Amino acid sequence: MQVVVDSQLVQYAAQGKGELVLILHGWGDSSLGWRDLTAELAKKYQVIAVDLPGFGGSEAPKEAWDLSNYARFVQHFLQKIGKFIYPTRLQTKNIVAEPDMVKGKFILEDF
Repeated sequence: MQVVVDSQLVQYAAQGKGELVLILHGWGDSSLGWRDLTAELAKKYQVIAVDLPGFGGSEAPKEAWDLSNYARFVQHFLQKIGKFIYPTRLQTKNIVAEPDMVKGKFILEDF
């Protein structure tokens, strides 16, 4: 699937039904690296795996982005597709400004 977020064409996959799980790939990867986990999680959850700008099937930003740009992108992506999700590393900057966005637990894995 594709959607335009902040004038950028973004690739993402959505499958399954139930509570929402958002998968964000690591640096230099894409959502394809998570397809086995996505398929397994989709048996019980609604899973969305997005290619961050500049990776996989998503357009690259016109200029270099920092963590704040990616955090803002994730927030705008979720708003664009009409979803709300638990925070990730990219979202921690937004949590300070909007603590009400935290609706449950989340797991962070950092490499």
